[in-house]
Amino acid sequence: MLLSTFKATDPGIQISYNADGGIFNQQRLNAKTKVTSALVRDMLYADDCAIVAHDEYDLQQLADSLSAAIKHFGLTIGS
Repeated sequence: MLLSTFKATDPGIQISYNADGGIFNQQRLNAKTKVTSALVRDMLYADDCAIVAHDEYDLQQLADSLSAAIKHFGLTIGS
């Protein structure tokens, strides 16, 4: 459901990471090779989901998209 929810949205947190063992080597992270970029919009843990963004406006856009998808799939948000 989250893939279809966020496929048309741009907000999120752009991260760059290096998965070849040199995690604390700043020169490797700045290099163009072996660095992967990903756009993170949500973090999942067990049955919880957290949506993330850089500012309030972007977070509101993601929340609105999530709300529309929840209604589309016939789900509800519970506490």
